[in-house]
Amino acid sequence: MSSNSEQFRQYVFLDRLAKLLIITGLALSLYDFAGLTAFNQVIELGVAAGFRLRTYLFAKSKPQGCFWLMVGNISAASIMMRQAMLNDNPALKVTKPRCHCLS
Repeated sequence: MSSNSEQFRQYVFLDRLAKLLIITGLALSLYDFAGLTAFNQVIELGVAAGFRLRTYLFAKSKPQGCFWLMVGNISAASIMMRQAMLNDNPALKVTKPRCHCLS
């Protein structure tokens, strides 16, 4: 049977491991992009940071996880919108409705 201090040390180790993996994940994202050279990469970093920090904070039952959830979702939505606008997606174009009943 383990004592409370031994269990506490185990949780401290897991907490430090989680923080290390968050930093490693963000560093690998930067490495994969070869740094921050485009605006899309900044948004992608927001998605990655939002996901990782949200998961970490929600696991610790901290309400700041909601903020990082919003950061990740807004970043993901903005990068999808930006990609659709760059590709000239017809679904995003605003057109006048045709009403033949008044003519």
